[in-house]
Formats: sequence, C-alpha cells, structure tokens
Amino acid sequence: MILSISAYALMPYGHNIFYLGTILSPWMLTFVWILGIIKPILPKCFILILIILGSFTFALIMYVSFKSPCPPWVDTTKGSALILFIWLSNYILLGYPRLIIANYIRTYSPNGMFWFGVQVQFGGLVGSIISYLFIETFSLFRERIPCEQYNC
Repeated sequence: MILSISAYALMPYGHNIFYLGTILSPWMLTFVWILGIIKPILPKCFILILIILGSFTFALIMYVSFKSPCPPWVDTTKGSALILFIWLSNYILLGYPRLIIANYIRTYSPNGMFWFGVQVQFGGLVGSIISYLFIETFSLFRERIPCEQYNC
C-alpha cells in the first residue's frame, strides 16, 4: 500500500524528495537484508517494538497523504527531511521484523515458508485493493500539482 501513496506523501515536498524516496526505498530493503545477515534472530519483544514503531511511521505517512497537497511543514527543509526519514525508516521498521519472522518460521516449521509466502502475497493483494479504493473510488487523496502555487 505504501508505494501506491508515494505521490501523495512525497510529492508535496518537491520533486527531489519524491525522487530520493522512490530511488532509496529499494536500498532500504537491501539494508534490511544486511541486518538480517548480521542479526537473523531477535527476541519477540523487540520484534513487537519494531512492528509498533513501523505501524506508527506508516500512520504518519497516511496522515501526510490525507493532508496532501498541504501536509504539515510543506515547503520547508525540515518537513522534507522529516518525511524522507519517515518514509525510508518505514521500510526498515516493517521489513526487518518480516525477515525475522520468516527466519523463525523457516527454522521451526517444515512447510511454514510456503504459508508465510501465501500470507505475504495475500496481504499485498488486500493492500492493493484498499489503495485502489482509497485513491480511485473514494478519492480520499489529492495530488499536489507541480509548479502550482498553494496557500497552505
């Protein structure tokens, strides 16, 4: 769901932030992979903390998307840096626990990875349907048109 709202979350802060967010976000998954090599297993309480923090960053991204084209701190360097940090940290905070959970499942269940993959794909399907409904059917987001002046 997060990729489908990137234009509404990042674009109000400018072309450069949108570009950096879309280019650097796949690198965050590489960073998650490196973290998984260094520390493949974490205690369950840390996994829960990471998921809660990731859910909080996702909620902030959704809030910014709903406030588009005039989200908080738009047209400021502080806002641009903050949204980029939140955007990229969301990939780490939700990607790393998913990797650790996959490691647990791979270790303790003979066919668990199949069902984990099914669940991940099903979650992607549900997120895509929700995104489509939010964007196309209900028109909950408004895009910021480049080079147009806004009174925010």
